[in-house]
Amino acid sequence: MRIFFMNCLLLLTLTVQAQQKPNVIFILADDLGYGDLGCYQQQFAKTPHLDGLARDGMRFTQAYAGAPVCAPSRSALMTGKHTGHTYIRGNFGPDKKRVSFPDSVFTMAELFRAQGYATGLFGKWGLGAKGSAGTPNKQGFDDFAGYLDQAHAHDYYPDFLNLNETEVRLPENANGQKATFSADWTFNRLKSFVEANARKPFFVYFATTLPHDKYQMPVRPEYRDKPWPEGQKIYASMITHLDEQVGQLRQLLARLGLEDNTLLIFTSDNGPATLPAHGPESPAVNAAYFHSAGPLRGIKRDPYEGGIRVPMLVYWKNKIPKGSQQETPCAFWDFMPTFADLTGYRPKLATDGISLLPLLLGKPAPQSERPLYWEFHLEGDNEPRDVRQSLRLGRWKAIRHGLLQPTELYDLQADLSEKKNVAAQFPDVTQKLTQLLNTSRTDSPFWPLQPVNTGR
Repeated sequence: MRIFFMNCLLLLTLTVQAQQKPNVIFILADDLGYGDLGCYQQQFAKTPHLDGLARDGMRFTQAYAGAPVCAPSRSALMTGKHTGHTYIRGNFGPDKKRVSFPDSVFTMAELFRAQGYATGLFGKWGLGAKGSAGTPNKQGFDDFAGYLDQAHAHDYYPDFLNLNETEVRLPENANGQKATFSADWTFNRLKSFVEANARKPFFVYFATTLPHDKYQMPVRPEYRDKPWPEGQKIYASMITHLDEQVGQLRQLLARLGLEDNTLLIFTSDNGPATLPAHGPESPAVNAAYFHSAGPLRGIKRDPYEGGIRVPMLVYWKNKIPKGSQQETPCAFWDFMPTFADLTGYRPKLATDGISLLPLLLGKPAPQSERPLYWEFHLEGDNEPRDVRQSLRLGRWKAIRHGLLQPTELYDLQADLSEKKNVAAQFPDVTQKLTQLLNTSRTDSPFWPLQPVNTGR
């Protein structure tokens, strides 16, 4: 009887400990710019719920995505390695083919699963093709609902969506019909996942496709009469729709009594996009119209700040200082060690990041400067296959548009918009950062460095 009682007590203790582990919800917007939220000075699209998240939590001013485009940015997030080391470094590999994660990659979802978490992905994956070892269910996610492929994710009214390893047909969207909006389909499954796992720790990766193109969403009533191009009305509607989903998610957490034990993070995968019309069903959108990059130079695909600096909001009731602002530079590869720290994961991680947990809890920032590195491999059929590199070290930002091109240098402290190249004024700094550009990567068979004289 005593042994039985002790076993029951041990089981109860383990259950309580598991319940005390904090839940994590990571919301990743798609092509949302640094200046696209009201709390980052947006004047067009309305984002009251995200602005409320900033008031109730922490707003980062120097947070960086993993890359200026989709797949490598998400790879950096999932692996804790920057684009000089992560497995997937571009949307396409050789011959314009997708590259999938192999079994050997250790992902953020696998870290959470190892710590006893239920894990769910809702939205866009983009890191493993159908039938490969890189699909979400083979990379640590218990539940997956959404898109495997980036190109498929361009359609908000698809003929099918993925539910784990199965394709779920949506006949109501056939022949150009627009009945089931994918951003709602995935969000509804997210809410069901949270409700089903409310009594144990869970990790949710909400990789929404909003506000990425195609710009197919009906215009919201509050924007119909605005004197804007049609594409801008849809873009604003997409942002506000996502904002409302964040509000619904917070209400769900409150209803389930999970606010005190849930860390919620909101950010974007890269800078905003400027795109021409895709036929009558997707009008053009211009990032400059809404000042979507804010004061930053560049947009999606650029190595400048507008391509990689993103909004980031973090909320954890009674844990993160309310209404706080964090100016410490950080990047996607910092989240893997942060979540290891948060959950008590002890095995050594191969990561380029550092834990942000002390910063989130209002403790002093680390004093030592560290380099942050990005590379972006050109993708177009008619472009030379060269690489754009950027590196930040403290106040300095280095950019190189190809291995045979000179290094540009910007002082972000004095020139946030990167208007003045000061490489000639600070040759020692330029040389130091150029050396870091040369050494901050390892070779990749899929993305080899190919010096090309672009004539830039």
